[in-house]
Amino acid sequence: VATYALVTANVLIINVWSKTIGQYNGTQYETLKVIMDICITQFKLESPKTILFCAEISILDDNEAEMTRKITKDVHDIWRKIEKPA
Repeated sequence: VATYALVTANVLIINVWSKTIGQYNGTQYETLKVIMDICITQFKLESPKTILFCAEISILDDNEAEMTRKITKDVHDIWRKIEKPA
């Protein structure tokens, strides 16, 4: 039921620590990949979803632009790896 709710939602909020950005498990990328995969394979949904990353930051962490670049790259990498139906 929870997965179905995530798949059908228009907005997905992912809360991460900025120091875990770029780490597959630490940023919930595995969960994001499962949701994207289910959207494509089970529901044939390619409609845009809003993915909002809330990063808990500290003074020593990367700047906002660098974190945005890393997250964008990681999400695009996940999307490319998902098998899409013909």
